[in-house]
Amino acid sequence: MTTSLVVGGSGGLGQYIAERLAGRGDDVIITSRTPTRAQEVAAELGPRARGLAVDLARPSTIADDLVDINEVDNLGRDRRGGRRTPRAA
Repeated sequence: MTTSLVVGGSGGLGQYIAERLAGRGDDVIITSRTPTRAQEVAAELGPRARGLAVDLARPSTIADDLVDINEVDNLGRDRRGGRRTPRAA
């Protein structure tokens, strides 16, 4: 059984990656800053997916957010990273 963790998997490129991994039969864990969004997308992916709230802008909380994950075979993330910053005009 392959387990894939997709950081930012609740939308955009991250969700696309999560969908492809779930489609090939992986157990998929997706993260989002918003717990309800992570859970909604995980439900759409099927019974082998789960969603977790993880905020990369708060590094001190990441280990606690991921404490229930024992093993990950693949790690993916969307290209934005975890912090939204305004662009200069």
